[in-house]
Amino acid sequence: SQPMEQGTWLVILNPVSGNGKALRKLPLLHAALAHHNLSWQDVRSEGPGHIEAIAAQAYAEGQRRFLIAGGDGSFHEALNGIGRNNPEQLRDTTFALCSTGTGNDWVRTLEVPSDANNLAFLMAHDYHFTQDVGTLQSRVDGVDRHTLFCNIAGLGFDGYVAHTVHKNVRKGHLPGKTAYLMALAGCLLRYRSVRATIDMDGDILDEKIFSLAVAICRFNGGGMMQAPKAEPDDGLLDYTLIRNLSVMQVVANLPGLYSGRFINHPKVSVHTGTRLHVPTEGIPVEADGEPAGTSPATFGLLPRYLRVISPKIQ
Repeated sequence: SQPMEQGTWLVILNPVSGNGKALRKLPLLHAALAHHNLSWQDVRSEGPGHIEAIAAQAYAEGQRRFLIAGGDGSFHEALNGIGRNNPEQLRDTTFALCSTGTGNDWVRTLEVPSDANNLAFLMAHDYHFTQDVGTLQSRVDGVDRHTLFCNIAGLGFDGYVAHTVHKNVRKGHLPGKTAYLMALAGCLLRYRSVRATIDMDGDILDEKIFSLAVAICRFNGGGMMQAPKAEPDDGLLDYTLIRNLSVMQVVANLPGLYSGRFINHPKVSVHTGTRLHVPTEGIPVEADGEPAGTSPATFGLLPRYLRVISPKIQ
C-alpha cells in the first residue's frame, strides 16, 4: 500500500455498526470530508478484533490521524490497537469518531456531533480535547491482559451484561437498542450480587456489590449516567459503587440511572481516585462495554493521553 501523507485521515469503517448505519452514512461522510478539503483513505473492518489490527499496522506505517466510523466498540478497538502494548503511542495520535453505534455513550460527554458535516468542520479546524485514559489489567482465558478504556469500565453486573451481549452477537443475534435492552432485562433476572474485596487507593472494602463502575466519562449502557460527576481530563477515576440491590430496587431506580440522580440512593456511593484493585477472583469485567475477562482486576489512569476531535475545548 502507498504510504499516506501526514495530513491524511485513515477512515476505519465498521460496516456492521448500528445494523449497517455506518455503511449508509459513508457517502455523507465522504461528501463532508471533501467539502472541508480533508484528504482520507478508507479501510473496512471484517470482524471482531480487525479494527485493532488495522489501527496497529497503520500506526506502525506512520499513520497518525484516525477517523472511526462505528460505535463505542469500534473506537475502543482502535484505541487498544495503538495503545495497548505501548500507551505512549497515543500521545502523537489524533482520533475522531463518526458515531454510528448502538450505545454512542462516549460521544455524549465529549459533545462530539453525530452530523458528518459538523464533525468534518471540527477536524478541518483541529478542534480537539485531550482526555484521560483508563488502564485495566484483568484475567482473560487464564492470562493477565492489559486493556485501555476511554469511557467507563465496570465490574459485576455491567461486566455480566457485556459478556452476555457479546455472546448473543457471536451467536448471530443482531446487536441493536432493542436487543440490548432485552439482554439487559434477562441479565437483571439472572444476576446475583457478588461478595468482593475492593482496594480503593488504599481504602479496603469487603461487601456484597451489585456493580462497580470505574469512569473517565459519564455515560454508559446507551445513555445511563453512571458517573454524573466525572470529568474526562481531571486526572481522576470516578468510582460508582452500587451495593447489594434486589432486581426490584434496580428497576425502581432506572429513571434515576438515566438522570444521574440514582447516586443519591443509600446503597450507592461515589468516590474518586487513581488506582482500584479487586483481588476477588471470577467477577466479570468490561471496558467501554466490551467484555474484558474477569477479576482479579486493577484499574489505573493515564492523565491526558488521548487527543480527540471535539468541540469541548480545554
